[in-house]
Amino acid sequence: VTKLPAVEFAINSAYSDITEYAPFFLNSERMPCSMIWDDLSNKEYLEVKKFALGLKNTIMSAHDSILVY
Repeated sequence: VTKLPAVEFAINSAYSDITEYAPFFLNSERMPCSMIWDDLSNKEYLEVKKFALGLKNTIMSAHDSILVY
C-alpha cells in the first residue's frame, strides 16, 4: 500500500501503444519531470535523496512490470 502512489505514477507515465500517449500527457498536455536524483555524493538533504531514489526505483520496477504484461 505504501508504494501505491509510485505504481500509479509509473502507470500514468507509461506510453500506450494504441494512443501513443501517456495518461499524464492526455490529462494535462505535459509530462511530469523525471526523478533523476542518482547522485548521492552531495551530503545536503541526504535522507530526502535516499527516499527519492527509493521511490524512483519503485516507479522503474512498476513501469518494467507494466511493459512485461
